Amino acid sequence: MKKTALIAAGIMLLCAGCNENNYLTDNNVPGTEGSSETLAGSSAPLVSFSVTAAGETYDAVIDHYAGTANIGIITELETIDAVHYQLVSDKAVIYPEPESFIGRWEMENDIVVTLDGKERVYKIGFTALLNPDEPEDPNAESPWDYDYNPAAKPIDDERLVYENPYTPFSRETIRRGDPHPNPDLAAKGWELYTCNEFTDGRIEQISNGDGTYTSVIQPHGLYPFNTGNSNESAIVRNNVCARVEDGRLVMDARHLDEPVATGIPQTAYNPSGIVEYEHAAFRTYPETNATMGTWFTFRPYMRFEVRFRRTDTIGFNNAIWFQGNTLDHGWPNYGEIDLLENPKDVINQLAHSTIHCGAYNSTKSNAKTNKEPLADMKHWNIYWVELYPNKIVFGVNGYTKQTVNKETVDTDFEHWPWTQPEGFYLLLTTGMHDSKHSSRTGWQGSVRPIDFEDPDNLPTMEFDWIRVYVNEDFWNDGGKAATGFFY
Repeated sequence: MKKTALIAAGIMLLCAGCNENNYLTDNNVPGTEGSSETLAGSSAPLVSFSVTAAGETYDAVIDHYAGTANIGIITELETIDAVHYQLVSDKAVIYPEPESFIGRWEMENDIVVTLDGKERVYKIGFTALLNPDEPEDPNAESPWDYDYNPAAKPIDDERLVYENPYTPFSRETIRRGDPHPNPDLAAKGWELYTCNEFTDGRIEQISNGDGTYTSVIQPHGLYPFNTGNSNESAIVRNNVCARVEDGRLVMDARHLDEPVATGIPQTAYNPSGIVEYEHAAFRTYPETNATMGTWFTFRPYMRFEVRFRRTDTIGFNNAIWFQGNTLDHGWPNYGEIDLLENPKDVINQLAHSTIHCGAYNSTKSNAKTNKEPLADMKHWNIYWVELYPNKIVFGVNGYTKQTVNKETVDTDFEHWPWTQPEGFYLLLTTGMHDSKHSSRTGWQGSVRPIDFEDPDNLPTMEFDWIRVYVNEDFWNDGGKAATGFFY
């Protein structure tokens, strides 16, 4: 699999001291205080810049006032085999020579231009990716539905995990026990354990209240997460607010015409049980639940992957997370693994990953957490977590974003509950908060009625697929096989 992101609009020469009147000014550079040993004047020191890759030459569009030289689409940085440039004078010198970057281009590369003993530092940067959700052939029929995203970076490229991340698994392409399609992950021993591609689901008949029924396709292996907390600001109605369609699980949140009583035992934050919204919330069940059955239980030596996107809507903390199945300990002692949270009191693109347990949790303000900035979480990304007896590894697309190691002092359950035999169940929740009815101080802010007015643009979470892998240590660890495998 190709490991280099698809690059677009890529080389920028950023010039310190630029203004709208002169491309270069007499501002000093470090080490030259008290002198004017920098390039000065209104003429542009860089006349032209281009690179050759895979036999094609890409000319930069140079903006001398902004100090930029933008180059078009290049498939792989490694294919750049020549650099061409022209300076304003034969006396001007570039250091290091741009050719020296061939074979080792990075997203940002510094050079210095010297003329008559005066220096100017430039930053050559490959600044943007071609959105992985945009087809290479715009006339081809494809599953992409996004415009080019100029803010994307390599971490946003999900093709570092799968060459075609949007292509669903099928019985013809992969079975349980097959190696991970990514050669690097396959080499680490990851084999497919179970998946849910959301191309199928269970059909539920929903009464319309007038003697007629509507068929709704609900996801296999997932069931309502119907607790007091999940009903605090909005009633959980998966049969209205969730559905499997077009190979995806879609979870909406909606504003009700009239407030309703949830009928669910409430927390102290909303003792009335009255809410004005409805939403979806899902969970899996452990092997011990004979009524609902189970899909899988998250245990050590597992790798969990999910392809996910969400709308930008204030008042939500869209989350993909796990909680301990053990009944012997309350929260946070039984452990919580937050693969992804995105609290939005203001719109942001920060992918949070966190663990909570008895020793480390938000109540003590010492939960082990990481906030990773992405280009745009409205676009598809692959979020993943690997669980081991001595560490938890979080990542997004092809990058590891956080590793939490078991410390030598973490020998008891309070510090390290992640090896409990009961394992962990999966949750998919909107995390919406309505301050009108709940007195809780929500870090996601409060929902706004205006965001629910367009029925075709509701606050939404979408899941393209969920895939779970195990390694050899899991099979030897006595773990039970998943009862579901949903292509």
